[in-house]
Amino acid sequence: MRYILLFVFAVAIITMTEANFKKIPFNGSMFGKRTTNPDIDTNRALIALCEITTETCEAWINQILDNK
Repeated sequence: MRYILLFVFAVAIITMTEANFKKIPFNGSMFGKRTTNPDIDTNRALIALCEITTETCEAWINQILDNK
């Protein structure tokens, strides 16, 4: 009899704790977040660096050729 009461008491406690558990709202917390892709930002930075380097080298080469 004690084991049955203990079992019923344990089940009651488990169901009460499950009832108190709050689920997180499913409002796109896992899916649908629109964030920027770090690869795109990296590519933009590399393209900008290449453009700056190209412009600088062209100016430097033109200056060298003009001095000759």
